[in-house]
This record gives sequence, C-alpha cells and structure tokens, in this order.
Amino acid sequence: MKRIFYIFILCFGLITISCDDFVDEPQPTASVGIKQSFETEGAVEAIFTGMYRRIRQFNDGEGDDSEAIGSILNTWNVKGNDFIRPQFNWFVFEYRYQDVESAVGRKTNLIWNQMYEMINTCNLVISEIELSSFPEASKLQFTAEARAIRGMAYHHLIREYAQAYTHGRDGAGVPIYLEPATVENAETGNSRSNVGDVYDVIREDLEFAATNLDQDRREKWAINSNVANGLLARVYLYMGLYQEAASAAKRARQGLMFNSSQYKSGFQDISDTEWMWGAPQANNQTLFFGSFASFWDGTRYARIYVNPSFVANFTSTDVRNTFSLETSGQFAGTLYRTSKFVAAADFGEDLVLMRVPEMYLIEAEALARLGGTANETMAANLLFQLQSNRDPSVSASGNTGTALIDEIMLERRKELYGEGGPDFIDRRRLGLGLTRDDNHPAPFRFTLDVADKRYIYPIPQAEIDSNPEISESDQNPR
Repeated sequence: MKRIFYIFILCFGLITISCDDFVDEPQPTASVGIKQSFETEGAVEAIFTGMYRRIRQFNDGEGDDSEAIGSILNTWNVKGNDFIRPQFNWFVFEYRYQDVESAVGRKTNLIWNQMYEMINTCNLVISEIELSSFPEASKLQFTAEARAIRGMAYHHLIREYAQAYTHGRDGAGVPIYLEPATVENAETGNSRSNVGDVYDVIREDLEFAATNLDQDRREKWAINSNVANGLLARVYLYMGLYQEAASAAKRARQGLMFNSSQYKSGFQDISDTEWMWGAPQANNQTLFFGSFASFWDGTRYARIYVNPSFVANFTSTDVRNTFSLETSGQFAGTLYRTSKFVAAADFGEDLVLMRVPEMYLIEAEALARLGGTANETMAANLLFQLQSNRDPSVSASGNTGTALIDEIMLERRKELYGEGGPDFIDRRRLGLGLTRDDNHPAPFRFTLDVADKRYIYPIPQAEIDSNPEISESDQNPR
C-alpha cells in the first residue's frame, strides 16, 4: 500500500477537523503537522477527538449509506433474516449481497480505508507519545486509548475481509501495521497476515487497554476501562474464549444498570444511562440524511422493514416491542416497521455503540457455553435479570444446556436488533450459515453455508495495485 495516503489524511483530515483550536494554520507536510500535534496533552486529546469523529463520520463524498461505523452496523443489520429491504434504496445492495461482488465497490473501499486510516493514526500516537515528555501516567492513558481504538479497527477488518475465527487461525487475514507510515516507508506494504496473528494483535491491544485505562474519561464518546473491557468481551466471544469473555463482560458492566424506561425514547441520546459508549451528533456536524435513523424512521428514506417472523418473538408487554404493521403502500399489512430509532427534526440523533444489556448477554452466553450446573445457573440468572426488566409478564424458562444457549441467542436478537445485526454477525462467528425465510422477496431468499464467499469483502483493488506484497492470487475468492 502506498502509505503516503495516510500521511496526507493525518495532516488534512485529522488536524483540520479536530485541532483547529491549537493549530492556526495546518501545514501540508507530515513533519510540521506531527510536531504541532504532540506539543501539549490538550493537543493529543484533540487528535483523539478527531479519531472519534471519524468513527462516526467517514464519507468523503460517497453516498448516504457510507457514513463510517453507522454504515457498517446497518450493513450487518440487513444481511441477516430479521430485516427486509425490499425497495430500491440505500443498503439494498448490501441486503442483496451485491456489495461484495466487486473489488472496486464503495463499501469494500470505505471499510478498508477508514480502518487503516484509524490504525495509522493510532500507530502515530503510540510512537509519538513514547517520545514525549508527558508524565508517565498521561503517557499510559494515551497509549492505552490508542491501542483500544487500534484493536477495535483490526477486529472490524478481520471480520469483513477474512473467514470467521471458527474456520481456524491459518486462513488469510489482513496486513498488520504497528508502526506509523512515514515518507521513508510510503512505498512499502505488508502481506496478508493469517487470521490468528491478527487476533493476537487485537487481544494484546485490548487487553492492554482494559488493564490500563481509567474509568474516568473526557466524555461518554471516549473509550474508558468499561468500554475497553466490552470490546475485549466481544473479541473473546468471537474467538470462543468463553471464560475470558464472561470475565471481561462482567468487568465491563460493573457499576452500570438497566433502564427500560429509555428503550422507547428513540435511541437518540448518548446520555441514556444504558449507553456505555456512543457517537454524539452535534448540530454543526450533522450527517443529515446519512444519519443512522434515516433508514429506519421512514420520514427521510424508505425504511428498513422488520420480518414478521422476528416480530412474533415479542409479547405485547415487552418494552422492546416497537413494531407496527405498515399501513400504506406496497407492503401495507405484510411487513412491520419499528420505532426503535427515531429521526430528530434537526438530524441530531446520537449513535449507540455499546450498551449495558449486551454485556449481560455476553456473560450469560459465555457461561452457558462453558456448561456445568454452576455456570448454567449463573447464565440463567443473568438472562432473567434482563428479561424481567424488559417484560414484566415474563417467567423464568428453567432451560439448561442447548435450550438455554438458544434462548440466550434469541434474547441477543431481541435486545440488540438494529444495533449491528446480531442475527448476521452471530451466525458468522458461530459458523451457522444463513437461510432467509419466505417473507423475503423470492430472489433474495438466500441460503449461505458457513464458508460462502459472499460473507466477506474482496480486498480493494487499489490495495492490490499499490501494495507489492499483495497480488491477485491473494484476493479473496469471488
């Protein structure tokens, strides 16, 4: 990869977006930009502010379905069985799995470019912080925060461009970069590391972050120890390291509680007490029609619909039952809409990235998969704590073994629907394949086996063309 691209992004995209308050005239050279960016702790904090904004907003002139992390989450949403995208509108290509057909496609380039830009910025922060004269405590916090973001970025990459970890550690993964791009190494690139090596980097980064980050943070959009443990719990669960997943999830949720009264408030506000982490939407930085709720609310774009077979899992007393039948148009009386995500008049909806209930569900699933009476009892208790908070009429099922695991997996879908496709992403991590039911349009009633090539994106053609260490023979099967 010609990594000079990422130096350019650092100087223009990062500094000019986030550091206007301390760089009066950003210069188009890496050396000047880097020197200015690490003179004070406040300057470094501004770099992090820029990175967090890029997590939410990374479009660079592409379509409204290409707004950074929200775009990735909605892509996962429409690729499973629980949601239906019958109209020709944003995310229809993802719903039809046509987004993975081309190595020059918008989505494959979006994810690759965003995550490697983020990784390079983290590498730069880690490198420069080590050379700084900041107090050791500050250096540790900055490094841990950068490693948390880097670990998260690599986890996105490995899930999008490689087969699941359940296929084994030796499959082709993605290139690993742990040093920042410089003028000297701009024309070089790295080959695809195997899946296991990439996961080793992810674990090391997130374990370091979870161990060293404080609970205190600048704002709720920043990663602290709770969020780092939550990211780590997700990774452990994906790897099948269930004892570690249970422990990390328990650490992540410490001191945090459920609040069912906020479930129907529109998922707009990062201040909601169940939100552990989110991306705020300032009025002067709005994504406009690219905001997350635009694709659900129905007041901006044609909505993503909910599969009736999924709606059937909810009782009328469940606070998460936000569904109503469509009343007009082609799908009246057949497909459901959800009011979980409500579009604000000023386009100011915040984006949820992690919530407390997910940690309960990770811990419960991990314990149930470990098995044994004690673990299953704890898993069932955790599950019922969530269920009874959401539905006052629910009774404990008494399930054990496989039945308990199945109940937890369904609860993940019921609790987290629309927040990043648990139906799709869980199938991928568990190697279950996908079968869409008859509620989907006939051409898109896919049956995908566990190794289907449509589960992963091609390596971007631009990467193959510019990276001497990756050739056409290294491309994912098409």
